[in-house]
Amino acid sequence: MVTIGICEDNKEFLTELKTKIEKKFFQYNLDCEIYCFYSGEEIIEEILNSNIEFDIIFFDIELPGINGIETARKIRELDYSIIFIFITYLNEKVYEVLDLQIFNFIRKSHFHKDINRILDSLIERLEYLAEK
Repeated sequence: MVTIGICEDNKEFLTELKTKIEKKFFQYNLDCEIYCFYSGEEIIEEILNSNIEFDIIFFDIELPGINGIETARKIRELDYSIIFIFITYLNEKVYEVLDLQIFNFIRKSHFHKDINRILDSLIERLEYLAEK
């Protein structure tokens, strides 16, 4: 079972991303559990106060309160192994997240063009890590 977090304040986009992830994992016959959060504070609180261990977290960079980059920095201090994928309309922000050892960066303006390729690549990475 792969545990995935999505931290995105746009509920419509969050629902679309969640659906794409579920369909892709189903296509590969993999089980996943997806938790959705609308702010950085929410996901940090969940990580600190529950037994959930995320394998993957998708972060929107622009979030209310603490932004996605700072949220990821705080989570990275707690767990180095989580796979991070950032999502944004702000293409220039990619350079601000490179030090977080991210897996990929999804530009919302290219979402429909890139999402399947990125999810296929993510699942290949998960299968490789499972073999190790």
